[in-house]
Amino acid sequence: MKSNAVFAKHFGNKFLSTVAMRLQESIFAPDEIIFSERDHSNNSIYFIAKGKVKMLIERFDLDIKSFDKGDFFGEISFFTDRPRVATAATLTFCSIV
Repeated sequence: MKSNAVFAKHFGNKFLSTVAMRLQESIFAPDEIIFSERDHSNNSIYFIAKGKVKMLIERFDLDIKSFDKGDFFGEISFFTDRPRVATAATLTFCSIV
């Protein structure tokens, strides 16, 4: 997180260290849904340690973007506490924190 320009610019080392200590790893198989569009039950932010994830709008069958190791996603709901705007699905085996 400290190496990510967005987080390094806006958050101090103490805050980032506290958050990093609370991260928990989750393992996902290919084609698993991490969260669904319009979901409001979970506003976590996710960091990819290994693997590849895609964001899609299911109702339009539209892939929006892919994310790889080192990327993060889910930040809109994390920072705004609003429902998910897209679905996150794994493309490969993934380690997510």
